[in-house]
Amino acid sequence: MEGRKGHQEKKKIEGAKCGEVALEQEKLMDLGDYIEIYGDEGTLKADGYDDCIIGIDSHQRIVYNQEKIINKLEQDMPREEAIEFFFYNIEGANVGEYTPIYIHLFTSVEK
Repeated sequence: MEGRKGHQEKKKIEGAKCGEVALEQEKLMDLGDYIEIYGDEGTLKADGYDDCIIGIDSHQRIVYNQEKIINKLEQDMPREEAIEFFFYNIEGANVGEYTPIYIHLFTSVEK
């Protein structure tokens, strides 16, 4: 696609499926490159939480692990305050169509 800078050439990996090649390429990119390539000019980040990013969705919104953010906040406040702060000040801040997404990752699901 035109206008996407920093796009690294895909190398054919013998015996690899299409998705595996894409994953190998993405491992070579840092966050800034990834957002520059796959993001949009309106893509927004929550300041100070780059290490909590787990991806970017198909609408160019950055996806964060909410538990990681809450754990970071707990370094400066009790957990209850961290949870309240997260939901009111971070997750609750709607800044338009590119508002980041905050999700809870389940490690296991009971049936």
